[in-house]
Amino acid sequence: SPLRESARDILPAARPGPTRSSRSRSLDQEPRVVLRAVATTAFGAVDVIATHLSWVPWLAVHQLHCALDVDSDANRPTVILGDLNIPASVLRIALIGTNWRFAQAGPTFPAHKPRLQLDHILTRTGRFSDVRTGPAGPSDHRPLAATVLHESTAETPLSDRRSP
Repeated sequence: SPLRESARDILPAARPGPTRSSRSRSLDQEPRVVLRAVATTAFGAVDVIATHLSWVPWLAVHQLHCALDVDSDANRPTVILGDLNIPASVLRIALIGTNWRFAQAGPTFPAHKPRLQLDHILTRTGRFSDVRTGPAGPSDHRPLAATVLHESTAETPLSDRRSP
């Protein structure tokens, strides 16, 4: 099997507090998780983390930082992908001070007439090539795909991962 191990981690939800509006607390009550797996590829093991973050902006950024801290092997290539609900311009700022980078592909949302890239692929141990968005399908987001190249061997693809 290409999956050696897998796990699920629960992300924080909105909590009542003096700085959080009651509107944002009541709007996003969906449980959010990260799904972690170690995938075996022809080029070695890769940690793959998939998630769908809150659409409440401050909560999505908080959940992103939790996802970036998910336990993974620092010696293995790691990829995070999914609907992060964070525009690329905000994601760039949210990643300052981390060793994570993201694939810039262009708008993915809404699918019928995309204006924002809310779907992302991130890596801390490689670089991207062949980054592209796909055509509209049944989702309200367009698909995003990229080839992730390992830093030390830039010509060797680690994975070709897609986000919803």
